[in-house]
Amino acid sequence: MIGNQSGDRAAQNSRTLGQMRAMGWQRTSNPRRAIIALAALFSTTVLVLTLLVGFGPIPAAAQTPENSQADGTPTVREETSDTSAESTLEASEAPVATLSEPGNESDSNPIAQNYPRPDDNLTEESIAVEDRPAPVSKASAMASRLANPQLPAQCGLSVAIVLDLSNSLTNGDVASSKTAAQGVVNALTGTPSAVGVYTFASLAPDGTNTALSKTSVSTSRGATIVKNSIAGIKRVPENHGGTNWDAALRQVPSGQYDVVLFVTDGNPTAYGTPNPNRLVATPTGNVDMGSAFHAIDLSTAVRAADKLKASGSFVMGLGVGAGVNVSNIKDISGSTEGTDYFRIANYAELTQKLSEIALKNCQGTVSIVKQVRDLSGKLAPTAGWTFDGRSVDKVEPLSAVTAKNGAVNFKVTDLKNDRRTIQFAERQQLGYALEQQSGSNAVCIDNVTGKKVSVSNVGATGFAVDVDRENALSCQVLNRMIPAEPIVGKSSNPSSGTEVQPGDEIEYKLTFTAEGTFPVDIDYVDHLAGVLDDADLIAGSIKADSGLVAVLNANKINVTGTVSPDKPLILTYKVKVKTENFGDGIAANFIVPSGETPPETCEPDDPSCTEHPISGDLSISKTSDPESGTLVAPGQTVNYTLKFANSGAAEVEVDHRDFLRDVLDDAEYVDRSLRATNGLDASLRGDQIVITGKVGAESEATVTYSVKIKTAELGNGVVKNFLVPDGEDPVCDPEVTNCTEHPVLGTAIWTKSDVNGAALSGSEWELTGPGTNGTKVAIEDCVASAASKCSGADMDPKAGGFQLTDLAWGTYTLIETKAPAGFVLDESKHAFTVGGESPAQIVWDLGKITNEQREGLDLPLTGGTGTQTFLFGGGAVLLAALGVVAWRRKTTVPKN
Repeated sequence: MIGNQSGDRAAQNSRTLGQMRAMGWQRTSNPRRAIIALAALFSTTVLVLTLLVGFGPIPAAAQTPENSQADGTPTVREETSDTSAESTLEASEAPVATLSEPGNESDSNPIAQNYPRPDDNLTEESIAVEDRPAPVSKASAMASRLANPQLPAQCGLSVAIVLDLSNSLTNGDVASSKTAAQGVVNALTGTPSAVGVYTFASLAPDGTNTALSKTSVSTSRGATIVKNSIAGIKRVPENHGGTNWDAALRQVPSGQYDVVLFVTDGNPTAYGTPNPNRLVATPTGNVDMGSAFHAIDLSTAVRAADKLKASGSFVMGLGVGAGVNVSNIKDISGSTEGTDYFRIANYAELTQKLSEIALKNCQGTVSIVKQVRDLSGKLAPTAGWTFDGRSVDKVEPLSAVTAKNGAVNFKVTDLKNDRRTIQFAERQQLGYALEQQSGSNAVCIDNVTGKKVSVSNVGATGFAVDVDRENALSCQVLNRMIPAEPIVGKSSNPSSGTEVQPGDEIEYKLTFTAEGTFPVDIDYVDHLAGVLDDADLIAGSIKADSGLVAVLNANKINVTGTVSPDKPLILTYKVKVKTENFGDGIAANFIVPSGETPPETCEPDDPSCTEHPISGDLSISKTSDPESGTLVAPGQTVNYTLKFANSGAAEVEVDHRDFLRDVLDDAEYVDRSLRATNGLDASLRGDQIVITGKVGAESEATVTYSVKIKTAELGNGVVKNFLVPDGEDPVCDPEVTNCTEHPVLGTAIWTKSDVNGAALSGSEWELTGPGTNGTKVAIEDCVASAASKCSGADMDPKAGGFQLTDLAWGTYTLIETKAPAGFVLDESKHAFTVGGESPAQIVWDLGKITNEQREGLDLPLTGGTGTQTFLFGGGAVLLAALGVVAWRRKTTVPKN
């Protein structure tokens, strides 16, 4: 109830209260009510005297009327005919229940003095809109009260502690109250218990402190949370320091607690949710913040208590100090002292009493709390763990499974002797290991004394401990999760170790699995520096399963996520091997945990790396001057160049053969013309040039040599060679320029002679064929001292001899157009074909083509000028001589 917080004022008011009790007065701070009370007392005196005079003695039953307060509110008083000592005590304390607590409210405090009460034009029913009317007598109030439910006879209850913070408490009382509440927590720590903390004054929650909902105290962490909440409780402002039992009990959730420890030192002086603003108050008009006791303050509290009881909560009243009306405490709890309610002399004794109450059901029991350390190292109570006792130890139950709070409780029955050694063992679960505490499988504390008790290990997961009837043991058993081992596998297509070609694609696959029971976080880095110097990452090719995050960072792929043992996660990506500008010629990558340095080499059986040697890419080509396909003439030189180009990333071996069989039948190797460069060796062996050696990455080497076309004794007329790897057949590959061929130009020869075989000069000819482009080529007989002096088609300087060279392949026709002088023209056609099917005919010898002499003329000597020349010449000389003689005779004059 509202009052000041001064101890001196409290003492003075207490003395005043005693004087008023002796006079039969009820305390009030309302002057108006005081006047009414005096008038009522005077009227009552007159009435009693009248009755005594006019009607005689009052019957015994009528000598204990219901008291009425000065403001008209009924006073709740225990009505009983019990003559026992307890009834006598309650009767003697009845006036206390009807009075506001003395000395705890300021007489000068204006709060409530100006607030309307039911006699200020308001009835009790109009104020308590939702409440049923208060009982008209103490007996009817007790009759409407529900009895407490049966309190579970077990260790491990859920307990709500409800603390009074009204102005009647001194600061020392509040401190003692908090200490007592913390004592409850200490007593229950390590048991399957839970504690909630609630406070009240005029309001509940009191507006200053926050209620703590039910919190497990099976572990020291949970207990610390509750004790810290209790330690933080503060006093409420004086104008909110009334005593609202109704709201105090209503704030406790129904059906959540086994027992509600209701601690108070006063009597109810408020109900509902009072507020100086009558429109905001609940119910409307409930403006009294707790200035005095009224029946409705108790009746609403009884209903709130009944609601908790109906939900299964045992409401235990704890009245502290002499100012508590035990009758009112019994109304909200029950009639049995020591069970339903307790009277406690002062707050200093509250700690011991609450601890006794808390431990009552835990003595002679062993609580085991299972906590599991997760992979992050955090401990937490865990459900689902089974602990087994031994039947010989007489424990109940014989086996128990931890609840959400991680706790189980075993009652040790038939403890006739002072002490018994009992054993327990946990059932180990897959993926966990027992974690010893200072070498022990369990650590036990006696909650009665707060001291550790000796424990001995039994096997790998059990322990033994001594128990007596006074002990309330709490044992903690720890387990830890065994972390799963991440397993990373790396594969590729083509498989690691396979040689790849420039331009090839490589697909990589990373598989993440976990070996163990629990999911495991992964944080890996795939180092690609050894790949990206020889290949390019294909854009958009990185694909990761849900649960993995892959981030490309320069030449690394960072992979994070969580993987479960039963669900592998996969990451894939692709690269394309470069075709130039290679690095070291090996595409090698390594996946390692983040922060680790990758190895320098990839071992063949290492699942965390792959490597692909990039082969050399050798290409060969053969060229010639003149270029392949050109017709060459006898005596002409052909120069060959063999090129070995390596466009790959690795050195390549060269072991090739250049076959010259079809060259050397028509040409001769030019001595010392064979040359090889850049590490190659070349040598002529029979009709082959053997080329061996190595060509470095991205480099080339050449081999050159020359041949000269024969002028006689040609073979098939085609100079053709083949460059192939050793062991392959010498054939032309249409995809590779590995061969050349040069057809040799044709030659036609013949002799013009008479029938006696004598050479005849002066003949002329015409030639048609492929090399003439369809036109006729005129041929005149060249008579000269050397072939170099011949300027026409005929390259034979002898008279009557003919040689035509550089004849393209094809069919020709030769016709004589003029016969030697004195001879008949040969009108026959002489046809021949240069080349053709192998063996091709290149040189055509048409032999002697003869002409017949004309009639009447002597044939000339073979190769000479004939007799006609001498006859004509001699005649001419004779005529000239005759002419000279005649001229001289004519010009000579005779002498006298």
